Amino acid sequence: MDHYLTHGRRASRTIRQMGYPSKTLLASWIDELAPGERRLRHGPIPEELKREAVLKVVSGGASSREVAEGLGVDSSVVRNWKRRLLGKTKGAAVAKDEPERKDTAPQADADALRGEIAS
Repeated sequence: MDHYLTHGRRASRTIRQMGYPSKTLLASWIDELAPGERRLRHGPIPEELKREAVLKVVSGGASSREVAEGLGVDSSVVRNWKRRLLGKTKGAAVAKDEPERKDTAPQADADALRGEIAS
């Protein structure tokens, strides 16, 4: 049990290292000796739930860790979905609130633009 709990809760690794006969036997021991500690595997997450999770993260509604906990996956999985769905845009798909510019006419003077950037 200690090996399972301290080495990433991976049944196959524990079976290989400790020589347990099967995953089902190890799972029954874990459930008996440490209820609620066994890592449960869920089926594949539907694409719609993946999109909703990425939308929550990108919009700032929740962190990838919070979304991942709700779905029962690791936070790195949610970040991978985000990279895959958004591509190389790095979050450009969601517009951030910008303060309005005081003047709405475009400035053609390069020196004025450099000064604005510097300030």
